[in-house]
Amino acid sequence: MACIWIYIGLSDTHGWVQKFLTNNPNTDGSIPVAYSYFYSIYTNAFYFILTTITTVGYGDITGSTDNEYIYTMIVEFIGLTFFSFLNGTISAMFSGEQSFESLINARMEQLDHWLLRLENCNKYEKIPNYLYHQIKVFIEDAFIYDFNLIIEEFQFYN
Repeated sequence: MACIWIYIGLSDTHGWVQKFLTNNPNTDGSIPVAYSYFYSIYTNAFYFILTTITTVGYGDITGSTDNEYIYTMIVEFIGLTFFSFLNGTISAMFSGEQSFESLINARMEQLDHWLLRLENCNKYEKIPNYLYHQIKVFIEDAFIYDFNLIIEEFQFYN
């Protein structure tokens, strides 16, 4: 991303690289000199991308052309998306009770589908309601009290 930011800055004579070179007392502000200051330019570009993605955005390095503004908005959107995903992942990791209940509910839904398929296989005889209910209670108790099943279900234990 920093390399793209440098490319955009070098592609216009009014870009951020030109402003950087003009403000640097050791240069005359010309673009060919920019290549001799590549390490400094890359460091500033990486700094800009990092502060923009993390939504800090100090404002000391900014775009000045339309292309730079558009690229900045894209980087901000990527940063917001990344941190939203990261926040959701961390929240899911620490909400253990909700994960346990959702696992049980998912298993019970699978059981309902399996019982319905079993019932549909035999069109002439249906499963009696009391038997259906007893099967569900038995399987739910097995899910709740069989902790090995729960541990095996989570990928990070494998």
